[in-house]
Amino acid sequence: MKSFPGSHNSRLLISLGKARPLTNVGDPHDAKALKIAANPENMSHCPGGSCLSETGASNSANNAFTAGQFFFPGLAFLLILPLNAEKQTMQTQTILLPVAGAGSMNAYTVRPDGKGSFPAVMVFQEAFGVNHHIRSITEKIAAQGYLAIAPELFHRTAPAGFEGSYSDFPSVMPHVQALTADGLSADVEAVYRWLQQQDDVSKNKIGCVGFCMGGRVSVLANAVLPLAASVSYYGGNMPSLLDKIKDLHAPQLLFWGGLDKHILPEHIDAVVRALKEAGKPYINVVISYADHAFNCDERPNYHPRAAKEAWGMTLAFLANNLQ
Repeated sequence: MKSFPGSHNSRLLISLGKARPLTNVGDPHDAKALKIAANPENMSHCPGGSCLSETGASNSANNAFTAGQFFFPGLAFLLILPLNAEKQTMQTQTILLPVAGAGSMNAYTVRPDGKGSFPAVMVFQEAFGVNHHIRSITEKIAAQGYLAIAPELFHRTAPAGFEGSYSDFPSVMPHVQALTADGLSADVEAVYRWLQQQDDVSKNKIGCVGFCMGGRVSVLANAVLPLAASVSYYGGNMPSLLDKIKDLHAPQLLFWGGLDKHILPEHIDAVVRALKEAGKPYINVVISYADHAFNCDERPNYHPRAAKEAWGMTLAFLANNLQ
């Protein structure tokens, strides 16, 4: 048995074997390949790296256990010994934002603990509201050191806290159909204005991530606001925004499912062509084996591999542009 250094706050004890690089041993998605001896209070109830506790604080295991540099296939065991296993908490809060011409709008916010100036990420919902999945995404982003905020974009037609059912899409359609580009522009401007007023936000390091309906909103926000990064997951009805592409401020990352029957190849091609013609920086990713909504682990189309690959690129993209 040999001991290999991991980082300043962890050690890896591994058996002899042939090593291969592994970029993130601590990633919970790699748990099937590893036997991890860790404090179960920190790890077992927080899939995905963070979870919301009963007290309203979110715990991030990623800060308590640092990944090692190598994984050894066929190892007898892998032991991560936490030398600094203090819980990293995040503060969650639902706030009320004034929106020009539309009263007010609820928004779910998650702040990392600690002092200093944080970059910020706006999280834009699917057609089903700021539900458990969107709140979870917001928490995961905050766990990476961002102030994250998810506004309720149906505030004009739905009650505060509205959550639609994934099995009843027709019931959310009236709310989707009531959305307008002007109204959504006012919504994202309200979120951006609030972020600019926060003492702990880096004012020029604000980005956004959106899913499905929110993927389209992410591109719109990039055109309306002076953002530093924008990420769109399988944004629907994107051809309606082609005239906004020329106004994009920040690099745009786009994800699509190659098996998506609603967003067709010609729709994707039209978006890419507009980006090229406008000379805008972008990354376009079509995952051939994934369907629409592949990132949502609460929907039938969830694809763990595609979700993990896209999420890794999302975090790298955000870090490159916001940190």
